[in-house]
Parts: sequence; structure tokens; C-alpha cells
Amino acid sequence: MEFEGITYEKEDIKNIANNQKIICWLFLFMILGIVIPIFLIANLVAIFYVYYLARSLKLVRPWAYVIGAFIPLVSLVVLWSLISRSTKILQANNIGVGLMGYKKAELMTFMDIAE
Repeated sequence: MEFEGITYEKEDIKNIANNQKIICWLFLFMILGIVIPIFLIANLVAIFYVYYLARSLKLVRPWAYVIGAFIPLVSLVVLWSLISRSTKILQANNIGVGLMGYKKAELMTFMDIAE
């Protein structure tokens, strides 16, 4: 599948969907825990998944997103931009995306069709 000139294989789409779901949950924890230590814990966990999602999206500089994820509040913008881009790619491949990530049944259907 091609999106904005970048070709994504079946495995890439699966990785994007899985990493996006984790990033969605971390984004929620960061919003809810902005004044308590949950924000710091979610931010540390998010750093790893930001890299994985940016790499799955085949972005040119995934480490730039990781650096942005280290900065409080800027990290929310970084997460939002990754979520937005991954949502567009998933929807372009007919995988429904809800508030907290992909719809499992539609991803499974996509994986079966892609084989």
C-alpha cells in the first residue's frame, strides 16, 4: 500500500496500528496526569513507542520525535502528530480507527486480505 509516496507492507501497517494504540493510551495518561507523577511515567514509556511508531511510519528523522518527546508539553504535540499521521495511513488502508486506536476486527480482516 502506498501513502504520500511511501510504500507500506502488511507488516508495517500492523506495526503502525499496534504502536498507535499504545501511543493513544499514553496520550490519555499524559493528559489526565499532567499535574501528577503519572505524566512523568507515561512520558518515559512514550519515548520508546514514539521511536517505534515514527520508524513504522518510515519518517525521515525518528530521533527528532524522540527528542521532542523528552520535553514536557511538547511531547503531547509530538504524540498528537504521530497519532494523526498513523490514523490517516490506517484509514487509507480501510482500517477503522476509534478514539483509542484501531478496530481489531478490521485489522484482522486487513491482515487476512493482504495474505
